[in-house]
Amino acid sequence: MRHHFAHRYLGPYRYPRYTWFPRWYGWVNWSWSFNCLADFDPRPVVVRPWDAPVGPEWIPDEVPEEAAAWLPLFAVTSGTWVDVPAPELIAGATDLQVLAVRFVDPGHPERSLGPRYRVWIRNNSQRPIETGFNVLALASNDDGAGAENPQITARVDSIAEQEIRAVDLRLPVSSASFGRDDQGQSIPFAKLHVIADSHGELSQDAIPANNGAIVPRLDVLPVDPALFSADQTEAAVGSIIDLAGEGLGPEPGQVVISVGELQLNAQIEGWYDLGIRIRLPELQLAGAQDVKILVIRGDSAASNPISFTLLPSDPADLPAAAERESEPERYEF
Repeated sequence: MRHHFAHRYLGPYRYPRYTWFPRWYGWVNWSWSFNCLADFDPRPVVVRPWDAPVGPEWIPDEVPEEAAAWLPLFAVTSGTWVDVPAPELIAGATDLQVLAVRFVDPGHPERSLGPRYRVWIRNNSQRPIETGFNVLALASNDDGAGAENPQITARVDSIAEQEIRAVDLRLPVSSASFGRDDQGQSIPFAKLHVIADSHGELSQDAIPANNGAIVPRLDVLPVDPALFSADQTEAAVGSIIDLAGEGLGPEPGQVVISVGELQLNAQIEGWYDLGIRIRLPELQLAGAQDVKILVIRGDSAASNPISFTLLPSDPADLPAAAERESEPERYEF
């Protein structure tokens, strides 16, 4: 129990309301902080978030009048960025649109980190928008918003004509206890507000009613599972390795090691939304073997595979053994 703890989970309705969080040991920090370089990123370009700096604080009197009647997002409650019909605009008109929002991870209580969401925006114009603007995520318990609401903004300096861009926004940890239940106990926020051009810097937006959305927190779908990398490129059978990714879910699923025609399950040592610690399966190898590692999330959604080299069980080949002795031996779920 000392290596993990139960805590409220802020993910979609399909996930449990409470789950196990691994404590902030080295493998958690490594996978949390992993920066997947563009050349090795397995996600489609439109899914990769831009590195947008934090924007200025939003104040309530800047909320657009259209916020009371946002146009519904396309296809599902939390929208999609695929095949969304573009509005017809008159020549020279400018229009910025919120397409979708997805849940990325719940944050971490031990580091006072709140939940992270990915928001997709599109420039429907036939010309670039070169005026900077902010994208807002705000936690609320209803359709209203005030200065006390947990919020975060990201700054977008420009966006090309008809470009779709994904922006990540992490709410403050206070959003996890912003509401109250019937007994007066703190509960997470109920609704997520997202607004593109939250500060009203684009004065000529042709359809301001598609600039935002208010989505029930539990209806925000998760991002698809993606596996980025292992912490090493090769390791001996039976050794422990760490994996970094996103959208892996709060509960252990499966990590499958494909060795030729053989598919083996790795032993799960630790699991959370952005990383997994596994023990590689034991098997007899005559030499180094190229394998594939695949993650299957608890709801059966599968990640992309990554390449890895499995080595025979020679103790001299075990990587970083001295380092691993100082870390917890395993997590039990």
